[in-house]
Amino acid sequence: MHTEGIMKITIVDKINRFASKDIKTLQKNGDVMFTPLNSSALKNLPIKVYNEDVILVIDPEIYNWKIGNEVFKLFKNLKAVCLPTTSFECLDLDYFKKNKITVTNTPSYSTQAVAEYAIWMMMSLVRKLPMILRSKMDIFNPFSIQEEIKGKTMGVIGLGNIGKRIAEYGDRMGMRVFYWSRSDKDVFWEKVKLGRLLERSDFVFPCYEINRETKKIFKDKKNIDKIKSGAYLVIPIIGGSTRLGNESFDFRLLKKYVREGKLSGLAYESPNLEKSRSNIFTPPPVAWYTKEAQDRCYQMVTNTVLSVIKGCPENRVV
Repeated sequence: MHTEGIMKITIVDKINRFASKDIKTLQKNGDVMFTPLNSSALKNLPIKVYNEDVILVIDPEIYNWKIGNEVFKLFKNLKAVCLPTTSFECLDLDYFKKNKITVTNTPSYSTQAVAEYAIWMMMSLVRKLPMILRSKMDIFNPFSIQEEIKGKTMGVIGLGNIGKRIAEYGDRMGMRVFYWSRSDKDVFWEKVKLGRLLERSDFVFPCYEINRETKKIFKDKKNIDKIKSGAYLVIPIIGGSTRLGNESFDFRLLKKYVREGKLSGLAYESPNLEKSRSNIFTPPPVAWYTKEAQDRCYQMVTNTVLSVIKGCPENRVV
């Protein structure tokens, strides 16, 4: 389909993530093109595309979660960048504000999937599965003895959609839930100061949006040192991004504290499986990857693109 005068919808993402009905909907409303899945794809489009009205749909994973402005400067009439992700840290938002280009994301599509994965990581730690699966020792020893979570304290840092769902699970499993957030929430759990949460929680869940301010929380040794001795740290917010993880968490210190016994366990998504014999669990970054979440995500992307075409962008970040 190449019709003059209609919006070009250029997609740097896997075509099989879109339902056939969503692709047909996009094709009815624009000139759709799926590019090769590499970070140079947008630099090698037909020349005329750079001069036309364009909406870009980009999977940040293809760019290792950092998309430079030089990519977008190629387009004379870029109308919007639509991300099939909740996070938008991969973009320089100041550039888009300055150039009056719309940026959208896909909020909340993976809330259920990520919350379930986080609870699974918690259960894996408390049941010492990382140690048991890697150890050649007799599993019935003092080092691999397990714990029950009922009656334990859960501290949730950031009570957005994912944090709230994790807190709900903890509450239903008989845990006492604390939370810290920059704003008060209409919930029955107790809001406490960050320092108190770290000092009192048996399980700490960072669930905040990663930004310039929150990146400092677990890079600060003072905060890490406040974590209750013997607590578990479960991180469901970096999605396997090595860059985001290293920018937001002092993993070297956290792992050291697990090995020394100051922390009982550490879990986060990573493309690299932790080979330590300590209770450190780094499952693959697939928390969001459920059939239900994918269906929600790409239906939302489709609807968002249509809203941009109509001039009333939904899920707008910029």
